[in-house]
Amino acid sequence: MYLACLLAAAGLIGGAGAPAARAAGGGAAAATAATPASGGAAQKQSAERQAVLDEALKHIGKPYRSPASAPASFDCSAFAGYVFKQAVGQNLPSSSAAFASVGETITFKDARPGDILIFVNPIGSTKIDHVGILYQKSESGELRGSQVIHAISVAGGQAVLKGSPTGVVLYELGKRGDGNWQKEYFLSRHFKTIRVLP
Repeated sequence: MYLACLLAAAGLIGGAGAPAARAAGGGAAAATAATPASGGAAQKQSAERQAVLDEALKHIGKPYRSPASAPASFDCSAFAGYVFKQAVGQNLPSSSAAFASVGETITFKDARPGDILIFVNPIGSTKIDHVGILYQKSESGELRGSQVIHAISVAGGQAVLKGSPTGVVLYELGKRGDGNWQKEYFLSRHFKTIRVLP
C-alpha cells in the first residue's frame, strides 16, 4: 500500500496494473510510465537484487539534475551509483561512460532484475551516455516492454518520449504516446547489459 501511495504521489500510476504517466503540464501523457510488476519474476530475486530494486523504487519522482545532489536529485549515473551503494555497499562509476568497463557484459536474454542497461547516443555508436537499472523483463523476455528505473533529463523525457515525466522514473522500454515504438529514444539506443551482482 505504501508503495502504491508513493507511486501515485509521483504521478506514475493511474489504475490497477495499467501503465500511465502525467505530463509536466498536468494533463494525460504518454503511456511510458509503468506500474511495478507483481508477477513471479519480480518476486523471486536474491536478497541483494531485491535490495537494489527496493532502494531504486524509493526515489521515483525525484528530479533530474546534472551534476546531481543525491539523494535530493540525480542524473543517470549518480542514480545507479547511489542505489547500489545504499542497497549493497557497492561502488559504481560517477559517469555513464565509465560503465563501459564495469562488471560482466551479458546478453539481454540472460539479464535479471538488478542488472544495468547501457545506452549510447547517437544510435549505432559506442558513445555511452546513459545507464538504467532493469526492474522487470517483459513477458516475452525481449528488451521491448521491459521495465527500467532510471533518471532521465528533460531532453530524454519530454522532447523525445512525448510528455513522459522526467527525473527518476519507472516505465516500459518502447512505449510512446503516439504508438511509434521504433522511435522510442532509449529502446533504439540500448548498447549492452552488464551484471555487477551475483
